[in-house]
Amino acid sequence: MAPRRILLIDDEGPLRDALARALISEGHNVQVANATEVQGWLSQFAPDTVVYDADSARQAVRDVVPQLRTQPGACLLIALSRGGQRAAGASESASEVVLARPINMEELRRALRDG
Repeated sequence: MAPRRILLIDDEGPLRDALARALISEGHNVQVANATEVQGWLSQFAPDTVVYDADSARQAVRDVVPQLRTQPGACLLIALSRGGQRAAGASESASEVVLARPINMEELRRALRDG
């Protein structure tokens, strides 16, 4: 699998940082952001994959995901959800995957490989 440019958006610092370390150890280029940093990193980092907390109550995350869905050449979106359920308004496209929390690394690897 070719390395991906992954923007990891999550406000839970320890969990976000552990996932970032795991993805970096697999050769991916990872930038972490919390909800308040998201807009800046999207333009600065130009990710091909965005992994985000689908359960975030933060408006910044809820605002950015619909924008990503409509961009030409949209990147792969991987939503991490405590219930493993697709959020209201989430698309059924192949470029959007929902994974349950706690994260199963094999499922995440598969989503990155197949996306």
